[in-house]
Amino acid sequence: MIDRARRLAASGKPVKAISVLTQTLRLDPKLWQAFQYRGELRVSQGDYEGALSDLNEAIQLAPRERHLYLLRAHVYSQIGQDSPAQRDYETASRL
Repeated sequence: MIDRARRLAASGKPVKAISVLTQTLRLDPKLWQAFQYRGELRVSQGDYEGALSDLNEAIQLAPRERHLYLLRAHVYSQIGQDSPAQRDYETASRL
């Protein structure tokens, strides 16, 4: 289903892709990759709060995945929250 969401997003249908990922997460709420990708899509839609929620969940499920901290740091930077962004950059550099 993640591949289906990627194809939808690539064809200019990010809202539908987000819907597919939401369905995916109902079936498997521990699939951190679905949270990650949905968070990335939400950023592209300007939904920073939703993106942070998804990335927080992904990090809880996969705390050793360095790139998740980098993604979340980018979102924090986009919304002007420099302190949490810096913490995430530091965490990513330690991993």
